[in-house]
Amino acid sequence: MTPSLFISYSRQEAPFADSLLDELEDRGLKVWLDYHSLIPARPWQDEINRGIAEADAVLLIISKRSMASGNVGGEWGEAVRLNKRIILIIFEAVKLPPELEQCEWVDFRKSFERGLEELLAQLKSPVEEEHHPPQKGFKAPRAVWAAFVVSLLVSALALPAFWTLYIPYFLLPLPYRILKRDFNFFHVQSALFMLPFVLLLTFGIIDPNSSDTVAGLLFVCLALSVLFAPWLIFLLRSRGLQRWGKPVASRPEFANLYDPNVEHPRPVSFAIDAAPEDKRYADDIAKRLTKYQHTQVADSRDAEITFVLVSRYKKETACNPEERIVYPVIIQSAKDIERKLQRIQWIDFRRGLRRLDEMAKLLPEPASLFKTLGITPMGDQTVLPRVIQALVNYLIICGVFTASGWAILLLQLWSELSRGQIIFIAIQLGFILCAMLFTAGALIGRAGRLASLRNFILIILLLSLLAFFQFLTFGDVVGKLNNENDTRGIAAVFGILSYLVGLTIIAPLSIWYWKDLKRWFPQRNGQKNLRQPSLEK
Repeated sequence: MTPSLFISYSRQEAPFADSLLDELEDRGLKVWLDYHSLIPARPWQDEINRGIAEADAVLLIISKRSMASGNVGGEWGEAVRLNKRIILIIFEAVKLPPELEQCEWVDFRKSFERGLEELLAQLKSPVEEEHHPPQKGFKAPRAVWAAFVVSLLVSALALPAFWTLYIPYFLLPLPYRILKRDFNFFHVQSALFMLPFVLLLTFGIIDPNSSDTVAGLLFVCLALSVLFAPWLIFLLRSRGLQRWGKPVASRPEFANLYDPNVEHPRPVSFAIDAAPEDKRYADDIAKRLTKYQHTQVADSRDAEITFVLVSRYKKETACNPEERIVYPVIIQSAKDIERKLQRIQWIDFRRGLRRLDEMAKLLPEPASLFKTLGITPMGDQTVLPRVIQALVNYLIICGVFTASGWAILLLQLWSELSRGQIIFIAIQLGFILCAMLFTAGALIGRAGRLASLRNFILIILLLSLLAFFQFLTFGDVVGKLNNENDTRGIAAVFGILSYLVGLTIIAPLSIWYWKDLKRWFPQRNGQKNLRQPSLEK
């Protein structure tokens, strides 16, 4: 008889738990995992207790966070009370409560595949453990150690790119962050993509009178970066690293591509619980759903289904998913999202509203809808619409190159500059760095005065003017360099070239994704507020 399993885990190990679920289900096992198994409009604690009671074995994922979690403690405590078979899945070796020291265990720290084979064999034939579960010591899969070693080399290769600030900020501490499982995947990947190009540009800013050794070392760094930066990206995107990392270090697994063969779905009444800042998202979702004859109502108590739009502006809801059907729809990555919204699957629209037709067709069928559009409820990842991600990268590259150009030219041409020019450049350098930092942060977080389309365009124009003035400021000085082999002034064109080249890519992309771009910026106070549905008390 095929055993049924209950998985208890901490949210910080959600990528590992989700991968374990997939592997067990692929082998025909029946697995209970909260966000896959909780039934809407039913009391969740009753469902959890029923899942434990009906399980043949409880798989308890052991980690620092799970052993400190009250929810996980309640689950394994209920399993102990019911005298259930408990198998410890050792993700991290930590001090265990006395009640768990005699349990069966499988060590997944070094090899997920080997641990899975041992677990499957143990489910068929229970074993009497000769040793207690490991409670100390650090082990990691080979993929983690491979990424650690490669990241050590890449962090050394990033040293010549110190002038960009952005690249060393994310790549120098990367080996440590890999072992800590908390590197920011979005920014690390962007820095790795930029590294070879930045090292190539560094050739143009080294002193022409420098030794052949310096030039040779720089060439070696460039050649190695072309090889190892893509390799490290490949390792960080591998299944081993994705299982290893916390949500912030993992890539989101998006829903399956599926086009339901439903032209006229059963009409469903729905309400949308959203923050006023997210009104544009709510309006576009409602418009598409009503196109398929679904009816929007103002009071969630009159709705068959309630959508909760999750963003930095809305992390909780008064709607009770244990009493009615609630679909969390995440439109922006956010931290500290209400626990009850993390107990069920999410619909992920962080990349943009791309699959509204499928959602409208499957709205009367929650199980099929979540199978098609549902994702693991993890909100710590940095996930942006394509056009916003491109704009953030564009802003970072332009800001880095412009500010770096100022700094490099100050160092190279210090003796040729007047005191007034130096003060003027230093002020602009500080402004550019602050503008880059705050504007990129505003774009990613959708917060602050810079998080508006008008202000964003203004800041881009202002930075472009500063890049142009940079070129003019150094034009006379660079023209006075007598040696035709003197390339010290080449940094003067970094900023203006980065803006011009970037605009040729960003402008058509912004037009193509105009709706995503406009929707991303939050609706401001004073604009028409979203009519909020009445919520349960």
